[in-house]
Amino acid sequence: MFIVCKYQKVLPRNIILKMKSTVLFLLLAVYTITGHLNGDDEIELSSYRTRPFGDWTLRLYTNEHPRIGLTDFKDADRSARTVIIIHGWQQRENQSWIIQMKDVYITQFRINVIVLDWSKDANSGWYLWTVGVVPEVGLWVGDRIYELQTDGVIHVNTLKVIGHSLGAHVAGYAGQRYQNLTNGEKLSDIVGLDAASPEFEFKSDDQRLDASDARMVQAFHTSTSGMSSRYGKVDVYFNYHVLFGGCGKSQPGCPTQPGVPIDSLFGTLFCEHVRSIAYYIESIQSRKFLAVPCTCSNFKANKCKNISSIIVGENLSPTAEDGEYYLTTTYKAPFALEAQDLQESLD
Repeated sequence: MFIVCKYQKVLPRNIILKMKSTVLFLLLAVYTITGHLNGDDEIELSSYRTRPFGDWTLRLYTNEHPRIGLTDFKDADRSARTVIIIHGWQQRENQSWIIQMKDVYITQFRINVIVLDWSKDANSGWYLWTVGVVPEVGLWVGDRIYELQTDGVIHVNTLKVIGHSLGAHVAGYAGQRYQNLTNGEKLSDIVGLDAASPEFEFKSDDQRLDASDARMVQAFHTSTSGMSSRYGKVDVYFNYHVLFGGCGKSQPGCPTQPGVPIDSLFGTLFCEHVRSIAYYIESIQSRKFLAVPCTCSNFKANKCKNISSIIVGENLSPTAEDGEYYLTTTYKAPFALEAQDLQESLD
């Protein structure tokens, strides 16, 4: 018996989303075939291979040195708070969105901004090979945070680590490493911007970013490339889409309105994935991203009205209650709607 399905209309956005999912699936298939799913590549927090220094670099930007990244941290403002930005796969420290996020922070606050460059590994053509490096990079970052804290250069109580995609899991390993070095003391704040799903969605908590990796872990969900399950204390699901069956999976305006400068075709194909960055950058300057505690099914049915909202993003309260939060955005910048009683599903 043959079943013929006739599609009357296929939106360009649908095609892009299908291409993205297919690419990730094929990469995962290659990884499986080559035998890397046997667990032999796991790295213990207490002992790991030290890579040659220089493979990965931390560069410091301050209000006095906003343009040229410093590798000598003697010029850090020791009285200011610190943000660490971590890029993901097929990215590097000079990505336009990183420069934009850094500049917005420096414009708004007295602050140290540290950018991690791990592009020598992140730019591997084999995504799932890069996945295997993530634990080492994260543990190395955790060591550097510990050293900077011990030397009084930064203060973990005012430190925020922001990671996009694979960078979110790097941040998670850094948080675990810091706890390991300090007998359980936690970093203050980790933000996961659409933490990568392939090879992490079904991992145990100690093999990915998890709510226990810092005192506050805020998780943005914006695409099918990112994890759909919760991985933060506060999980923020942006928008609902009927066709793609859920919350935090597809964003209005994509692929033509990513919200941040796109440096490559990768950014266009993964518009929803990078939209998490756009939302966060806007939140640094705005307190209008209001989300309500709810469930996806109730959000879909527009039953989240008359519920007290919280500000999400940069201005999230450190005392925000554990839970899932939902909100709707516009299709182009500025994305924040502020009032959340106007929720509508996206066609």
